[in-house]
Amino acid sequence: MLEQLLGSVQAHCYKQWSVKLYTEKIPNNIEIPSMYFPPPSTNDDDFSKDAFSKLYTQRVLCRMSSDTAALLKAEEIADSIRKNGHCVPILNEDGTETGKTLQFSRISANIIADYTAQITMIFEVQDYYEE
Repeated sequence: MLEQLLGSVQAHCYKQWSVKLYTEKIPNNIEIPSMYFPPPSTNDDDFSKDAFSKLYTQRVLCRMSSDTAALLKAEEIADSIRKNGHCVPILNEDGTETGKTLQFSRISANIIADYTAQITMIFEVQDYYEE
């Protein structure tokens, strides 16, 4: 399930900006422009007697030839999600839409290094206890 959600986020970002994508370690000779999707971080959220929630933080690094260009591109991608109700469509493995969406509770963009802006997106996933 998480792989499907992360793939859907990557597909949405790529649709907005068709550049080289990195999902593993960043190589020393990274292409500019490019995007990097590090693994998400996770935190516990609310829980009940039947279910629990996890908050995922997905970061996307946008590399450009200048700080300003990187931030503008990150904002453009973030705005494409904001304008869609803070949602991206969830995709099947073949790229078709499932009819469901992944909603983000928070989206931000900022410069984190030379020529690099970061989009930070937070979303919640609920799961049920095993019986």
